[in-house]
Amino acid sequence: MEDKYVKERDRARVPDHCKWDLNDICRGDEAWAEAKRKLTANLSSISTFSGNLSKSPDQLLSCLQLLDSLQKECTRLACYASMMSDLDTRDSKYLAMDQEMGQIGSDLSSLSSFIEPEILKIGKKTIDRFIALEPGLSIYRHIFDDILRKKKHTGTKGEERIIA
Repeated sequence: MEDKYVKERDRARVPDHCKWDLNDICRGDEAWAEAKRKLTANLSSISTFSGNLSKSPDQLLSCLQLLDSLQKECTRLACYASMMSDLDTRDSKYLAMDQEMGQIGSDLSSLSSFIEPEILKIGKKTIDRFIALEPGLSIYRHIFDDILRKKKHTGTKGEERIIA
């Protein structure tokens, strides 16, 4: 940023070439609000997988892909809100947007909290079998390994159910 604008408090007086261009993240406040509405409407869809992850490799993969998608969108919207808030901390509109995204992230975490305990119950043998049957799950191997290495510390007794 040019030195003469470093202490400028009125954003309107700072030339555009010295400002962040957040259009790649979100095309503006209206687009952000619409994307947030869609995200919040879709959050509960992750719950449909609760109790079903051990049924098939496809179920597990679909759940993890949906979670990835929801988390990615949540992060995108949170970044926009946070960066807009950082532009002018006196503007409470963006602080409120940033806080909303914090709550939505918390809601998503709560709604998806069933995933780790279910993976613990599925167990390593079945996870390995699922990966063999559905190669798309292989990108999640590090997540499975991280969850399953904690198994002996959780008191969870997995069924080690093998799917043929």
